[in-house]
Amino acid sequence: MDLVTKAIQKQQDLFHQNPSGQSPWLIGPEAIKYGLDELSRRKRDTYLKAEFPHLWPHIEKFHGGKTEYLPSTLAQLLGTGWESICKDLISIGLLRRTVIRKTGIETYQFPFVYKGGLELTRGRA
Repeated sequence: MDLVTKAIQKQQDLFHQNPSGQSPWLIGPEAIKYGLDELSRRKRDTYLKAEFPHLWPHIEKFHGGKTEYLPSTLAQLLGTGWESICKDLISIGLLRRTVIRKTGIETYQFPFVYKGGLELTRGRA
């Protein structure tokens, strides 16, 4: 619900900023992106930080990073016990483990909903 509510608020703000009072969108892409970013920040604060404070020091290490990680990069970032930490992050829905079929490479990815809240950029670290 946060996504839609925030997107509508943003679209109304954009509509009022337009001197002609017209918009080609009911809810445009800028408003949807804003709503998604607000939802992501809310999930970060009210779900990740509040519900999993014991994991937050590990989660913070990803802030400003990428959306996809190789095991070797995770080992460097999280240190000893990285596999256990990743297992916990997977169990709360913050990470997803995938294997690329063509290459067999194992990667860990963040769901799109956390991209804005953790200020992640698309790509592999």
